[in-house]
Amino acid sequence: MNLFVNEQLLAQTTSLAPYFDRGLLLGDGLFETIKVENGRLLFFDAHYQRLKKAALVLGMNFSLAMELLKERCHQLIRANQLESLTASLRITLTRGSSSPGIDIPEEQNPTLLIHASPYINATISPKSVYTTNIRRNEYSPIVRIKTTNYLELILAKKQAVEQGYDDGLLLNTKGAITELTTANIFMVMEGKLVTPPLTDGVLPGIMRQIVLDIADDLNIKSLEKTVYPKDIPQAAECFVTNSLIEIQNIRSINQHHFVTERAAKITQQIKDGYVHYKEQHVKHSTD
Repeated sequence: MNLFVNEQLLAQTTSLAPYFDRGLLLGDGLFETIKVENGRLLFFDAHYQRLKKAALVLGMNFSLAMELLKERCHQLIRANQLESLTASLRITLTRGSSSPGIDIPEEQNPTLLIHASPYINATISPKSVYTTNIRRNEYSPIVRIKTTNYLELILAKKQAVEQGYDDGLLLNTKGAITELTTANIFMVMEGKLVTPPLTDGVLPGIMRQIVLDIADDLNIKSLEKTVYPKDIPQAAECFVTNSLIEIQNIRSINQHHFVTERAAKITQQIKDGYVHYKEQHVKHSTD
């Protein structure tokens, strides 16, 4: 496999990270994961805009034009012979190297790494979810951007698996539900689609927004509403979203079981709507 590092296409065996790269030493970096189907980068523009906005929040130098970044991604897909496959493409941006310490250097030379490989969805059946004791800080300026520091989420996943579940649910400092380790969460309560608001410490997922748009198109009432663990028994259906799994049913959270996948009518409406939404995106996309 090949990688794109800054402006060079390199073999994966190439030594990549300088010792003083802040992404390696401090987690001072961002990333985006994009699903690729038959050579097309799904919702690339939205991913690019989120990366650009996050870089601005961190004061990170990122000036690469969208079309140039897209072309590099396509070049990598071709180099890795992924044009006819479903693939996962990750764009990683770090602040680059600096002297030891946490001070941000006056002159930044960011590192841009693009990696792509075949994607195999290993989670076909609905997941079981465990509420972990890891807390998301809803006041943190970085909780709503995709940084390269995933230690909290790694620990939450570890805790859930050790308890015999597939994934972990994180609460915020007020005890409200935020998201799973790598996915936004939706529940169907009294016929309405409910998802935690961004202000509760939630990542603004690309698929999360797409689902809200689809619900609006289908006249399904949706609410961005603070939800607590005590509210879970009120939910009949539950699903999670991210750019790779897209939309996936949840079987249970702790001891509460949701309706079966076949009986999850609103979830299925959203899934069907997404198929049409994606077809329209591909039809009008310049990828």
